[in-house]
Amino acid sequence: MSECSRLCWGSSQMTANKDRSKKADGAPGTWMLYGANGYAGLRIARKAKAQGLRPVLAGRMVATIKLLADELGLTWVAFAASAVSIFD
Repeated sequence: MSECSRLCWGSSQMTANKDRSKKADGAPGTWMLYGANGYAGLRIARKAKAQGLRPVLAGRMVATIKLLADELGLTWVAFAASAVSIFD
């Protein structure tokens, strides 16, 4: 399995998600699930999809994130958490 060294994007739909998750006020919203290919992340991703939500699946391993995103019809992104700085 390959690991993304910087930032890798993909989508099983190859189009923008027009039916994104809804915020509490009913407005469209987007959220990311980092670690989606782990045990808890996988369960959350499948439950979210079953409830009509459309999270962006994220993690380090391109192959496993892409496989799950393709299965669920969701957008994915791969990057190492260490590659992201909240202080820049």
